[in-house]
Amino acid sequence: PAESVYMLAKADMTDTINLGSFNVTTIEAIRFAIGVDPGVNNDDPAEWSALHPLSPKNPSMHWGWASGYRFVALEGNSGTGFGQEFQIHALGNKNFFKQSITTGAVDVNGSLVIAINADYTKSVSNISMSSGLIEHGESGEAANCLRNFQTKVFTSTSGQSSVASTPELKIENAFAVSPVPSTGNVSIGVKNSQFSKATYSITDMLGTQIAEGSVMNSSLTISDRGIYFITLTQGGLSSTEKFIIQ
Repeated sequence: PAESVYMLAKADMTDTINLGSFNVTTIEAIRFAIGVDPGVNNDDPAEWSALHPLSPKNPSMHWGWASGYRFVALEGNSGTGFGQEFQIHALGNKNFFKQSITTGAVDVNGSLVIAINADYTKSVSNISMSSGLIEHGESGEAANCLRNFQTKVFTSTSGQSSVASTPELKIENAFAVSPVPSTGNVSIGVKNSQFSKATYSITDMLGTQIAEGSVMNSSLTISDRGIYFITLTQGGLSSTEKFIIQ
């Protein structure tokens, strides 16, 4: 993991960002998200240094204390003769979607360089703007825009898109969560060998991801009461179970 790496990208620019120094020789994929992770999204932007991507900007990318940052700000003209104005300002912790792109890297003077392409026109796929569109918030077309960023916008230089855009085959009863209900400590018991090296993602009832990891470390603790869903994924397969913390 490249910890605490953020960038403020502009659609008309090619950006290069240093992810840090790691003891790796081979790159298989890159994983990233559009937006600011929930643990940081609602912090005070004034705490960052002036040159940091999350510091106050003009125009501001910060929506407010409760909602956090704008993940995407798109503005322009659409429709016949480009006579209609559109704005999509998309945000919200529930729309913080991660994606993975299978790709290698090129050695440039001793550094491994991972190149990915971004076609920002695909961020408005299946979004009608012929009569103009003003959408500010975390639902509706704003949420659809951020989902497009997860599945359609980015590709490797060879054209490989996000694995999130590849439908997964859903498997029933591949694992069990115990105990149910739980007071906070739960374990994952894999019953299907196809998930022996799977990764898991836990979301709450609102769809917000609250934890992720590997089933190789299958014991975890959740402090807040509620209903949760845990999804295991491996090799294009997925399986989901519900559990309760009381």
